[in-house]
Amino acid sequence: MPHGFPSDLPPLHPSDHAIRIPGYDLVGRLGSGGMGVVYAALDPQGRRVAVKLMRTEMVPDISQQRRRFQEEVRALQRLRDKHVVPLLDSGIAAGRPWLATAYVPGRNLQQCGKLSGQRLFLLARGVAAALCAIHRAGIVHRDLKPSNIMVYSDGTPVVLDFGIARSLGAAGLTGTGAPPVGTAGTISPERYRGVSAPPADVFAWGCVVVFAATGQLPFTAPSPEEVMHRVLHSPPELHGFRGPLADLAVRAMAKNPAERPTAEQLLKELDALGSPRPFAMPRVSRKTGDAATLLVLEMQQHYANPVPWLRRNQERILGEARRMGADRGLRDLVHRAAEARLGAAELDEALAEIASLLAPHERPRYRGYPVDEDGLVALASGGAREQALLRRLLGERSVIVEKYAAQHICRHVLCVSKHFGRGCRVLRRLRSQVVAVVDRTWEPLRELRHQIWAEHDALGHPRILLPPDQELVDRVYATALLVRRRTDELDRHRKAVLALQCPTCWWASQQEAVVEADPNTDKGLAHVVIASVAADTARRFAEAVRQG
Repeated sequence: MPHGFPSDLPPLHPSDHAIRIPGYDLVGRLGSGGMGVVYAALDPQGRRVAVKLMRTEMVPDISQQRRRFQEEVRALQRLRDKHVVPLLDSGIAAGRPWLATAYVPGRNLQQCGKLSGQRLFLLARGVAAALCAIHRAGIVHRDLKPSNIMVYSDGTPVVLDFGIARSLGAAGLTGTGAPPVGTAGTISPERYRGVSAPPADVFAWGCVVVFAATGQLPFTAPSPEEVMHRVLHSPPELHGFRGPLADLAVRAMAKNPAERPTAEQLLKELDALGSPRPFAMPRVSRKTGDAATLLVLEMQQHYANPVPWLRRNQERILGEARRMGADRGLRDLVHRAAEARLGAAELDEALAEIASLLAPHERPRYRGYPVDEDGLVALASGGAREQALLRRLLGERSVIVEKYAAQHICRHVLCVSKHFGRGCRVLRRLRSQVVAVVDRTWEPLRELRHQIWAEHDALGHPRILLPPDQELVDRVYATALLVRRRTDELDRHRKAVLALQCPTCWWASQQEAVVEADPNTDKGLAHVVIASVAADTARRFAEAVRQG
């Protein structure tokens, strides 16, 4: 499809066309549930996202429903892990809360069939790592189940749907006597008794691992009531699943929450069993690679006159599509393109769709991290190691522009029309935009360092300097990317700078510059970046003054 979502994406319902979410174009439905409907959408930059719109009719108490929504937003904003879907945006549309998260391509665990060996271990460890991040943020997921776990083509799992998650310290959201919110078969014994805590998610992890290995949950019965009875009183059914991982899953499903390992302990024990290795993505090369990727590269070579090539290679294309399970709707598309029954613009879209269906692994990786717009933003939001890697990717032309932007297959409209097959223009443009901001920070930062030294000496305080040069460079790149690409991040950095009280002239001058800065210009963004990376120094100095 022109928008890059799967060709079998369910269409919008007639009533969906009246929904307006500012800045987002709804193109189909990804799913629906008790809390709301999840739409496939495009954001203002044309990126694929998932937009969840809450139902207003679910419960009579609308304030209760919005409270759940607000807790979901706060929970996702605290989470930073590659195994947890990131929150991008949120708001209210016509009285209905909504939020936008990254779109995760691939299949959910329920659609993957039985897993074994390294793929099963990778799934178990990834979900355990997600629970560690979730619990560190003070959250209980409360609905971990196979359909809420997406699996990338390299086997990496991502946990979705915090629609019923809640803060550990929050009051219960179900009324007295109300059934626990969640899915029968993964609900822990204590949840049926009204207690929600991290061990409940560990119990669900054990259920998910058994399902991944066998295709069946360990507690099944014809009715939810019978499932509850089995969970409370019967041992789990492993359906022939054996081995160290099965033993760990059984311990995770102990009736007594105190007897279960924590998520951190799960992770340590899994690491002791072995280190999972993500499955290698096919190398995009003209000499080596899987048949589907090589077919797309061959198609790119004939872009100037693709119709004769399509006529000669229809059976190859359809054969690869069938092998990858992506042939629905493709046969007619290839036939119409090969018979020259499409205009130039339609042919561009057809070629892009064929490429995306045959070579869906358009996320190149560098040292295990995805090198695309969302991946770079995730690096910018990470720690010192991630920010150092981000600076390498953005600051050294040979890494991102020459090695990745020139080779990888993507679905961006900018890259699949006249420049189809010539590299990712989105990555090139992103790098140039960030570098344009960074280039305006060096001279003001040098002057700011001198001001800090002089004023600290004059006041008789020890020198509380900016971070070391290398760390400073990494922070500048990370902050520049965040404020350049995301309005909410720009607002957050500005507010943090203006709210920080520090009794120095140099900090007052930084705050004044931020107030007067035009955020629509590279120079204005540079002022925000400089003040943001200097905020830690101001905070340390203010603390030293308070302590005497």
